[in-house]
Amino acid sequence: MAQMLLSTGNMPVLPPAPREWTAVPEESVVLNPTLRWPPKGWKSYSPEEKGVVTEYAAGVMEMTNGVHPILRQFLLYKYSHLSLTGAILPPNEEMKMLYHNYKTVRDIALGKSKFSTEVQRQFILCLTPKDPTNMDLFSTIPLRLSST
Repeated sequence: MAQMLLSTGNMPVLPPAPREWTAVPEESVVLNPTLRWPPKGWKSYSPEEKGVVTEYAAGVMEMTNGVHPILRQFLLYKYSHLSLTGAILPPNEEMKMLYHNYKTVRDIALGKSKFSTEVQRQFILCLTPKDPTNMDLFSTIPLRLSST
């Protein structure tokens, strides 16, 4: 259940898990008519450049539905499934809850949680969305749970 929850996330309380983009051919996922992911040559980018292109893609995806005011860090968490391996994304004090929820669910999925089985079950149940976000486009891309 935890792994399924990480594949979609449940914003605004749980971001989706980053994907393992190293296993995916470049530009193989069509995000919109003008943007394909992961970008060509991304493995040679510096961590900062990876962060910048990830933020750009998140902004493009958000604007697809019209321009909405959104905090930068919330945007990065909402589209964390686009985060390239090794990207430097700036931390934000206001988003600690999202990070801790993600870390707790990730630890449950990896079998590393120190909580009792019942507490784990209750935690997952409270974060499970009634109407999950459609992430079919990313369903074949493995989750990246153990590396940055």
